[in-house]
Amino acid sequence: MAHGVGRVYQSPLPLWLYLGGAAATVAASFLLRALVRDSAQPAPARRIGGRTVALVTSRLLTFSGVFFLALTLATGAFGADDGLGLAALLFWVGLVIGTVTVGAVVAGTWRRADPWATLERAYRTEEAGPNLTMQRRVESMWWLASVAIYLLFWFELVSGVGFDSFWVVVALLAYTLFVLTL
Repeated sequence: MAHGVGRVYQSPLPLWLYLGGAAATVAASFLLRALVRDSAQPAPARRIGGRTVALVTSRLLTFSGVFFLALTLATGAFGADDGLGLAALLFWVGLVIGTVTVGAVVAGTWRRADPWATLERAYRTEEAGPNLTMQRRVESMWWLASVAIYLLFWFELVSGVGFDSFWVVVALLAYTLFVLTL
């Protein structure tokens, strides 16, 4: 019931095996991090198919990010919510899990598909130039990411309304307003 869906699942694995697997996973990740060379220069990006494919892929990712944000908001605001609605499904599976998974497999996808970055580029004017004061203020608020991820998981696991389409829309609109007013 921690995720608010279904019934409690009893694992068929014994606890010692589950904890041993978890410990081995953490140890393997630390070992891998220790063995991988940390370079100051990032590896050059490889393009598959040339500039045209890269441009089309980039535009497609940008469009799809804004489209799925708009679709999530529209289905949450105007769609019927019988149980697990489309807005909650698009938010939790598509945005939270899907973008992390795709971003881990194909580097740079979130940078191009981020709907809030696209909205911000459309919202802000380029005539003013880069606002260094705002950039320094944002960089000084690095701790806010930890608070935001805590609030996201509190919203999912504890609030009791994390899968209600109305509250998903409220959370997305609040985050959008926060990003655009920063």
